[in-house]
Amino acid sequence: MLRLAVEEAESWLLADKSGFADFLAIPLNKVPAHPDALPNPKQTILTLANKSKKRLLKDEMVSPFDKNRQGSGYNTHLTRFVRDHWNVELAASSSPSLARALPRVRALSAGS
Repeated sequence: MLRLAVEEAESWLLADKSGFADFLAIPLNKVPAHPDALPNPKQTILTLANKSKKRLLKDEMVSPFDKNRQGSGYNTHLTRFVRDHWNVELAASSSPSLARALPRVRALSAGS
């Protein structure tokens, strides 16, 4: 079985608006309400990270040479967000694609 986010996996991360806003220390209203509809969720994350009040996140998630490219710490910090902060249930309530995928993923893990 293969399940993919509508555009990119980043849309599922953005779907936990409050968690993502807290993680980046940005205002909640800056995180888009409908992440599955974004044409480029990764670019949205880079834009938001560049506005972060947390200097380390801004410096490591966004390339210092090109603000449209991910920095060397992009995956490390997003992995930490998923592990320590991401609320998958809340995210599924804002992401129809994630809501459809969750029961399938749970069924796979229940069978192992």
